[in-house]
Amino acid sequence: MNIEIFTLLTIVSAMVILFLSDKIPIDLTAFIGLIAITLCGYITTEEAFSGFSSSAVITMLCTFFVAAALNETGVTEFLGTKVEQLVGSQELTVVSTVMLLGVVISAFLPNVPTVAVLMPVVASISRRTGIAPSRLYLPMCFAVILGGSVTLIGCTPNIIAAEILQKSGYTPFQLFDFSLVAGIATACCLVAMALLGTRLLPSRELSKEQGTRDLTQLYRLHERLFSVRIPARSSLDGKTL
Repeated sequence: MNIEIFTLLTIVSAMVILFLSDKIPIDLTAFIGLIAITLCGYITTEEAFSGFSSSAVITMLCTFFVAAALNETGVTEFLGTKVEQLVGSQELTVVSTVMLLGVVISAFLPNVPTVAVLMPVVASISRRTGIAPSRLYLPMCFAVILGGSVTLIGCTPNIIAAEILQKSGYTPFQLFDFSLVAGIATACCLVAMALLGTRLLPSRELSKEQGTRDLTQLYRLHERLFSVRIPARSSLDGKTL
C-alpha cells in the first residue's frame, strides 16, 4: 500500500467516524473531507465544485429555503391550529391527519426540510390536544418517508438518478412516474399505522418546564424582553416610558 492510498483511506475513515459519532455537524464533515481530498490532489478544483452546478443539489438547497420561510412566516403554527380545530383531540384522528399531512408535504419536498416544517406543527398540535409528542412524531416520520417516494422531487436519490439518466442520454424520470406503486404502498402503510401502529407507540410526556422552555425559544422571548434598572438618584427616576 503506497502513501496515496493510505492517505485516502485515512481521510475516508476519519469522515466515517465523524459521521457516526456526530462530533461535528454532518455537513461540516462533508466540506472538510472535500477540502482535504482536494488539497491532497485526489481531485481537481473544478471537480470539487462541480457538484454545486448540479440541478439536484440546487433543488435540494431551494427546498430548505422554502421550509425556513414556512416556519418563519408562521405558516407552521397556523397549520397546527387549523388541524386541531378541524379534527379535535381524538388521538386516532389526530395521528391520521398528521400522517396525511406528512405524506402530502413530503411528496413535494425532500424528507429533511419536510420534517423541519412539520416538527413545529406537530409540537403545536401536541400542546393543544394533550397527546404525547412521541405518539405523533413517530407516525410523522413514517409518513414523511412514505410520501417522499410518491413523486420524483420527494426523494433525493430519485432526483440524482434522473439527472444521471439525462446526462447518459436516456429519458429521465418524470414527476409522477413513481406515484402508482408508491401511492398504493403508502395508503396500505397509513392504514396499518392508524389501526395497529398506534397501539405500539410510546407515551413520553413533556414536563411543564420543558414545554415552557420550548415556547420561549419558539417565540424568541429572549430577543424581545428585557429589563432596565434606574438608579435612585437618576434624572429618569419616577419618569414614565
